[in-house]
Amino acid sequence: MKTLEKYVVESEGVMAEIEITQEEKEFTNKYYLKHVKIKPATEAVLEHLKEKIIESIDIKTSEILDPRENEKVKIKLADRASTLIEQQLPGVSEEEKKILVGKIINDMTGLGDLELILNDDNLEEVVINSSHEPVKVYHKKQGWLTTNITISSEEQIYNYSSIIARKIGKQVTNLQPMMDAHLLNGSRVNAILFPISNKGNSLTIRKFSKDPWTIINLINPEYKTITSEVAALLWTSMQYEMSILVGGGTASGKTSFLNAILPFVPANNRVVSIEDSVKGSEKIIFQKKDVFYEKKISDLVESQLAKDKTILEDGTEVALNTDEIKIFSSTKDGKIVIAQPTAFIKHKISKNMVEIKTEKTTINVTEDHSVFKMDGTLIPVRAGELEKGDEICIAVLTSENLSMNGAIQMKIQGETQAETAKITEINKTFYDGSVYDLTVPMYENFVCENTVVHNTRELVLPDFMHWIPLVTREPNPEGKGEITMLDLVVNSLRMRPDRIVLGEVRRKEEAEVLFEAMHTGHSVYSTVHADEVLQVKNRLTNPPISLPEEVLGALQLIIVQYRQRRTGIRRTYEVAEITPEENKMNLNVIYKWNARDDKLERVGNFVRLVDELTMHTGMTINEIETDISEKKQILDFALEHKIDKVNSIGSLIAEYYKNRSELMDEISKNKVPEWLK
Repeated sequence: MKTLEKYVVESEGVMAEIEITQEEKEFTNKYYLKHVKIKPATEAVLEHLKEKIIESIDIKTSEILDPRENEKVKIKLADRASTLIEQQLPGVSEEEKKILVGKIINDMTGLGDLELILNDDNLEEVVINSSHEPVKVYHKKQGWLTTNITISSEEQIYNYSSIIARKIGKQVTNLQPMMDAHLLNGSRVNAILFPISNKGNSLTIRKFSKDPWTIINLINPEYKTITSEVAALLWTSMQYEMSILVGGGTASGKTSFLNAILPFVPANNRVVSIEDSVKGSEKIIFQKKDVFYEKKISDLVESQLAKDKTILEDGTEVALNTDEIKIFSSTKDGKIVIAQPTAFIKHKISKNMVEIKTEKTTINVTEDHSVFKMDGTLIPVRAGELEKGDEICIAVLTSENLSMNGAIQMKIQGETQAETAKITEINKTFYDGSVYDLTVPMYENFVCENTVVHNTRELVLPDFMHWIPLVTREPNPEGKGEITMLDLVVNSLRMRPDRIVLGEVRRKEEAEVLFEAMHTGHSVYSTVHADEVLQVKNRLTNPPISLPEEVLGALQLIIVQYRQRRTGIRRTYEVAEITPEENKMNLNVIYKWNARDDKLERVGNFVRLVDELTMHTGMTINEIETDISEKKQILDFALEHKIDKVNSIGSLIAEYYKNRSELMDEISKNKVPEWLK
């Protein structure tokens, strides 16, 4: 037996070692979960304790069924379990008691031992096919692995599916035997019950990555998704406004790839954002005529709407800040200050809400709404992408309540700095009603229920980029208020955009919008589901999309991402340019992945790209080659020095555009600039 990797994972205070091995007589490598050994006698006592807890603890049915009450249930269970362990196992140490309490919580409120592997950030997929075979996992580095965990029964798999379903407001039953949904953290869950899944009840969880992949991650030899040479070529192409379409099959990483190359866009180019809202039950501290008050955000907004409001076509109500009300906001470095919102907004929605709980605060927001993390500066992150254990920015305002007159009058004592608090629980529920928002132009955030919150960002790009994402909207139950992709493209053209990024092209309307944007003279980036370059062209020109072939001439480059089904590795499979020729479009493949040697190889020469670069930039072929070589040098430098986070690699690219000579001089000395340390 050969050990390939070892590390530790944790859930609810329970620690476990992961050991990945290669064994001589096994066809699939093994994933061993090795947690603290519990003696058979202690295990028997734990089962007895679970029964005692159920008998003695007062948990309402509503608390069990309502995912928002999950943290309260855990606290009750932990308190009771701790007391019973002290009574039944008096010789147990504090550390052992912590482990036993955590195991009880995982077993009674979660997925038992699966909670430990779900907390393994190295995994992308956790798969249960039935109770007759071990759980399988997909490891980012090692591919598919067979674990030493087997679910005891088909009923237990069904219970796990039901637990997950309740947390996201869904059901999985014999009448509804299939469930496909997204968890709060972005992970995707698929459950299929027997006999539809005739091997047994099945459950598949595709985990969401906490940190987005950057181009440095993709060129890293550990993953070998793309070479620095090809990445440098794409950098030059994006710098000089070539339109790019990224193709790929399911789970091939096409969206991650698009996100990784977008920082190549110059930082001073134009980018856009659509706000989402906070639910109205949260409290907000505000200042009016030098006196501080605390109210529900809904009450504050409604009081302003009652004075003078504008009703938009989709039913959204807006009131300007005529009373010069001020609220607390945060600067980029986390200092809590007083700011004046320009408007108060009330939306009507029918969508999922996210409840985020920390030890100090709880807030309800829509999935697309942002809260903030802190890494030197505030970093926005969508509520739907957060996970338990993440730390978010809170603002603990030191105050003293003075009176109760409809609203609490307060005395705020001094300035404060944003703190971070660990998320203890995240829940999602469907909500049909009103949500409320404030617009704060200077800092674009405000403090609500002691949490720093504001609008979303669909893609994760460097926070200094000039970027305003727009998002489509479904119609309301009366069929009003729909905002389509075409609506947004038409509107964005009035916003002087330099680049336009569209979501995945699935239908004819989306494809028409994609190429309409290109034909307006803008560089456009998007994704499409297709396994090779020729298939991208065929998908666009054949039913149901059926674009005329000559329309494709507005597109310069096609990149196809590939997931090798045998090993699960992800690679850039093909890089090709489109070369127009009389009413038809030829495909000129320049790079292609060699599966045998696992290399992305040069198989052709650019024609159109070189012609357009020389025409639009005035560079000679030699100058183009030098430009690409320089960019390759920067990327290799970033890889060597592990400059691989979104903001750090974005800063390096932005510095190249701003101070190319100085940066190249430091890189030639193999010296990391002070501002990157």
